[in-house]
Order: sequence, then C-alpha cells, then structure tokens
Amino acid sequence: MVENLALCFTYFSDGNFHLLIGKVHYVDTFRRELRIVDFDGEIVKIKLADLVDVKMN
Repeated sequence: MVENLALCFTYFSDGNFHLLIGKVHYVDTFRRELRIVDFDGEIVKIKLADLVDVKMN
C-alpha cells in the first residue's frame, strides 16, 4: 500500500480461479477482505479466504 505497487492476485470465486492485477487500496480486517483498485479504476473486493496467490509484477 505504501509503495503503490501493482500486484497480481489469484483468487477462487464461483467455482473458478480468477486473475486480477491492481493495487491494494484498503485492508478491511473486520470483514476480512481486500479492496483492490484495478487498471480501470474500479474497486474490487476479495475475501481473504478466497485468496490463493499474490505476486509482484
């Protein structure tokens, strides 16, 4: 978050694996989810339990 790095997130949702590239906007510890801003500027919420892998681009 501080370094404003683009990360590659792999997560499992609706029976499929999904790939998302973006920057972490907020870590919600109460709801246990990440809010990620993708390249289109939209905020995507990913549950921490659904997260499979995170890589640095």
